[in-house]
Amino acid sequence: ALSSERPILIPPHIVAQCSHNGRTACMALLLWHYGHKMATPLASAIIAAALLSVMHLLHGASGFATHSDSMPAMPAVVIVDPVTDWRHVLETCNSLVGRVIVVQMPDVDLPDKFQSFQPTSEALIEQGVHVVQMYQRDVFSTTRQLLQLIAKDENLDLKGVIPLSEVAVEVVDLIASTLDLPHNRLDLTTARRDKGLMKDAVSAHGLRVAKHARVDSMKSTEDTMLKLSLHYPIVLKTPSGMSTSDVYICMDEQDATAALEAIVQSLGGPDGRIESHALLEEYLVGTEFAVNLMAFEGSVRVTDMWVYKKTASARYQSADICN
Repeated sequence: ALSSERPILIPPHIVAQCSHNGRTACMALLLWHYGHKMATPLASAIIAAALLSVMHLLHGASGFATHSDSMPAMPAVVIVDPVTDWRHVLETCNSLVGRVIVVQMPDVDLPDKFQSFQPTSEALIEQGVHVVQMYQRDVFSTTRQLLQLIAKDENLDLKGVIPLSEVAVEVVDLIASTLDLPHNRLDLTTARRDKGLMKDAVSAHGLRVAKHARVDSMKSTEDTMLKLSLHYPIVLKTPSGMSTSDVYICMDEQDATAALEAIVQSLGGPDGRIESHALLEEYLVGTEFAVNLMAFEGSVRVTDMWVYKKTASARYQSADICN
């Protein structure tokens, strides 16, 4: 169990309602100031298409509900940090559940190219959703707001918490676990955003991954290349990037020096954090495929597969869907 610096407050009327219904509220309140690094890109292009499957998978989930026995429950879902296809996602959610709650993360200092995809609170409210604000990735305060919202509506039955951005991946696991909703394993939460930890997790299951290590200077880069028997070209990237942001294919020491300057201690990475290290990776030659899949309680569904073509600077040139 992880302790909190703040007291855990459960409103009395929630306890009373649970007691009235003869239910036991057993909640794992893993609430603390969340400040670790995050990791795993979820292709936003397929979120809308796959959301229908997610809702069906969540249909039988046992969440935190406050509805009375005499009234039918109103299923609800929490969406965190809506971006890009958010209108499509909200329309799909509204057609499947009775209530949609959106959690925004307005103080995350994203690059301008990512901020342009984020809707305003006013635009979300026009879609008929309730908006909650999360500041400083504070899971404690956000969960408390959600509990207060649930307490006001005795007929609300939360079914799931879903991230719509890379930034939201980690906090969603924590919010969902707190509300006793389906969530990913908490011991791998950071590995879903940190590419180095992600490779470690994949390697632990016997799959081959590119050689990799964290570096913070040219000296550590050169020492690590010698240790791992690597030669140029190499890849240097931000540990928790997305959409190939801050990914550099380095052909020589000059390229590596420029890449390190762009990644380490820069004024905010792709997810709004200042990185203390870069991730050094072996450069892999060949055709790159992206296989998108969703897993829930042992069931794995492959939704689509793509073949990528990239430029010499590791930027996407084209992507063709596979048959």
